[in-house]
Amino acid sequence: TGEVRVMQPLVREAFRQSRNRAAVRQRYGFAADDFVPLVVAGAWGIGNVALIVRDVVECGVRVVVVCGKNQELAEQLRREYAGCSTVQVWGWTDQLPELMTAADCLIQNAGGLTCLEAIACGLPVLMYRPIAGHGVFNAAAMERAGAARWIRSADELRMVLRGAAAGRIQLPVPKIDEDAVPAAEAILTLVAGRGARIGTGRTLAAQLVRSGSS
Repeated sequence: TGEVRVMQPLVREAFRQSRNRAAVRQRYGFAADDFVPLVVAGAWGIGNVALIVRDVVECGVRVVVVCGKNQELAEQLRREYAGCSTVQVWGWTDQLPELMTAADCLIQNAGGLTCLEAIACGLPVLMYRPIAGHGVFNAAAMERAGAARWIRSADELRMVLRGAAAGRIQLPVPKIDEDAVPAAEAILTLVAGRGARIGTGRTLAAQLVRSGSS
């Protein structure tokens, strides 16, 4: 319940840097007319990522998959798509800022830091097959805030990706509330200055509400 607003995300400066998108795409081997979803399942590569990738591949688009530290998943996908030139499988990488510049949308299943990085990059976010718990909660919250679209079925995914690739659908770029930018700094200041601890005395959430920073 309540209002959801999008702050300026606390991410590395690399995700805010301006790059020559055409040059970055060429470096990764993408043609000018390729529509490229970037599938990322966080640092752990958890969830039903293999099924997500298969659903995206069936949409007839070029796919980049980042498996994080889940080497078993990366090896499984490399075997499954060996010889398929439209699928790139990555393990752990520090090139996410460049990959997000080159991609046309992010497909995510948890809604954590990767989504904040995409928001900072101005990359449209699609939540698909979110993991139980915080994945579903984040999908609902970000959809309500206009920061992501929650794709609820393989049929909807095909409709959206094929429509976006053909130019019939414009995926919305996440909007950051200008007047909410100081809130992230306020959180850090509050924690550092007052030694706030969740569960003792006034909670961090309560302090933020009372200080006008929520």
